[in-house]
Amino acid sequence: MPKMLKFGVNVLSFLMYLALFGLVLGLVVPIGFLIDGFGSNVAKSIVTDSEYLVVLHHTHVSSSAIANFPSGVYGVLMAAGSVLSVIAGLMMVWAGLQLLGNLVKKQYFVSDNVKQLKRIVIAQIIAVFSDGFVATANQLIKTDLYRVNSTYPVDWNDPLQDLVMLVIIGLVYYIYQRAVALKEESELTI
Repeated sequence: MPKMLKFGVNVLSFLMYLALFGLVLGLVVPIGFLIDGFGSNVAKSIVTDSEYLVVLHHTHVSSSAIANFPSGVYGVLMAAGSVLSVIAGLMMVWAGLQLLGNLVKKQYFVSDNVKQLKRIVIAQIIAVFSDGFVATANQLIKTDLYRVNSTYPVDWNDPLQDLVMLVIIGLVYYIYQRAVALKEESELTI
């Protein structure tokens, strides 16, 4: 393996291990969403928090809208979305690390790479569901409290974009799976 490529793989591996560490730490975030969701002041804190942008012409939110906001549902949706997002990220980063390891070992068309690509496809499916939960929670604050979440700005375009990405990754997985199968068949042919 050329030195520059090996250096690049090592740097990418290091960054992926950092991302893995950050994702593990990210498992704490859903707990905060659950605590906030079942707390009594989540709607009021959303309305007064500067990280939530105001929907045009809706600077004032009635006290009944704040009192009737489904805080528990919001907290559960955000917690579920963030847990699924972290799980998807962990699966993708770990599969990427395994693929890089196989690249370093010069194992290009092996069944382990197919397995790792399948994990990436599964992680992308999980990401679609994750974005669906967060988009639903963000829709709640947009329609009930007239605020837009700028910290987690997931809307209904994100699951659609994830579906398109899923199709692309799925095609790569399928093509690579077929290539490995053909390679294994040709090795068995005398």
